[in-house]
Parts: sequence; C-alpha cells; structure tokens
Amino acid sequence: MTHESIGFIGLGNIGMPIAHHIVGVGFEMAVHGIAGNTSNSFYEERAPEGATIGSSVSSVTQQSSAIILSLPSPGAVTAENPKRDQMYLYEYVRDGRFPATG
Repeated sequence: MTHESIGFIGLGNIGMPIAHHIVGVGFEMAVHGIAGNTSNSFYEERAPEGATIGSSVSSVTQQSSAIILSLPSPGAVTAENPKRDQMYLYEYVRDGRFPATG
C-alpha cells in the first residue's frame, strides 16, 4: 500500500464506486459522508473496506495528502453546515487550508 492518503468527501451513487476503486489500487483513504448520511450503517454499506471513517470534514483533511469531493451540486460546497461542529468546505478553500497541512 502506498503512503499517499486520499480524503474522500461524498459517498453517494457516484462517489462510492470511485472511492472503492481508489482503495482497490492501493491508496489509504479517509472518508466522510454529507447531509446527515453519516450513520454507522451508511458507512458499513458505502465506505471502502479499510478506509478510516472521519468524524468531520476537518478530520478527513487533517489526515489526507489530497482531497476528492464527489458532491451532488456546487451548492454542497458552500451550503450552511447543519452540524455546526464542522467547518464549511469553502472555509478550507478560502483560507488556504485545503488540503490541511497540520
């Protein structure tokens, strides 16, 4: 397995097979779902085997050398965060912390 760690946000119908393929070729991965789809059963069904489940967008960016977004619309990047304990994705981009460097 390579030392590159990919952060993957969005495990919907398009993101899930992409994430599985990336892990299948040897990359380490941290994943996080969006829009409330973050139950244990969601991750058991959709996350690639061996992927680290991030508790937030922030936790995924902190452990990844690159980030892939597979989101349903551009609005998902700037949408108000319903959990309030995570930063919005656009704040990482705006502040130059995407991907996080530590």
